[in-house]
Amino acid sequence: MKNISAKEKIAGISQFGKPNFRVTKKQILFSTLIICLGLLGLGGFWFKSRYKVDNQMSVKLQELSNVDYPANPAPLGKNFKRYSNRKLTLIKKDDTHFDFVLEATDKNTAKIVIKNVDLELLVPKAPEWVKKDQGLEIIAFTDREWNRQQISFPANSKNIEIVGGDGFEKQNIVEIALANNCLNAGFWEILLFTKEDNNKSLY
Repeated sequence: MKNISAKEKIAGISQFGKPNFRVTKKQILFSTLIICLGLLGLGGFWFKSRYKVDNQMSVKLQELSNVDYPANPAPLGKNFKRYSNRKLTLIKKDDTHFDFVLEATDKNTAKIVIKNVDLELLVPKAPEWVKKDQGLEIIAFTDREWNRQQISFPANSKNIEIVGGDGFEKQNIVEIALANNCLNAGFWEILLFTKEDNNKSLY
């Protein structure tokens, strides 16, 4: 019997052991179609969940300290985080007017309602004269989106209602502000102010 060299053995093993992956054009097209449909489905689900709206919606709140938000220009008061962990509910009144309801999560914290806010005034819009030029329109939207839009209400305003709690907020809140901030698109702030040593302080 003829002796087979080690090289020939290895060549034989690799030749016979090599898996045969033959992919047809039909299989490639079918796989591509499945992947595209899957991505479209995931994109549609993400878009719907992100932009789903209702007449009453819960919105996640995050309370930020100076460490979390170093660009915050307002000084923080002595009572910062004393009344926190509120839940925010947004209630649609008509196409542009909304109530912001800050719900208390404990008996010491007051329920605060900012009523009948016209959000159309705080949403960036392009002036009519720039709409003839797409480049100018993009610049206008970018400029307005990255500039702060803010409205403030004194505590005794007809737009403000403060009920419940231990009485501190009812007696000491001097101003409430709502801002579409300039840090990024879709970032909003609700600011509650008290007075300390004759200075307005964010708490």
